[in-house]
Amino acid sequence: SVLREERSAANSTSTTLAAARAVSGVIQDAQERLIFCANTSLHKEVVRFKPTSADLNYPGKLLGEKPKAAIIIEGEEGAAAAAKKAEKEESEINDAVAAQLRVYESWFPPMRSVLRILSKIFRVVEPRVFED
Repeated sequence: SVLREERSAANSTSTTLAAARAVSGVIQDAQERLIFCANTSLHKEVVRFKPTSADLNYPGKLLGEKPKAAIIIEGEEGAAAAAKKAEKEESEINDAVAAQLRVYESWFPPMRSVLRILSKIFRVVEPRVFED
């Protein structure tokens, strides 16, 4: 975590020890605030969650989506072809990102919320927080 890295990077001089104590307190306060915000968000998005029929329609949700067909452009030359090729590559990248996002849309909403929050805080919060 950030706090552990700061502690190990500090030298043993009196100035750096004092600064390390001050920074350590600020980091601990920030971590406590982050944990409070995460708990509040989890309570709002998970504990209070009321599933709809669309949320519970998992066979339909997983099987109902069909991938879009790709359009292939061949036989064009010059600057127009290069521009179209660049647009096609950008479109493919956007389609790949959209496909990844569609995977997350198929998850049960409370699970999606929990994993989103945990993925944001696990590197900046002390590991002992997750042991409780």
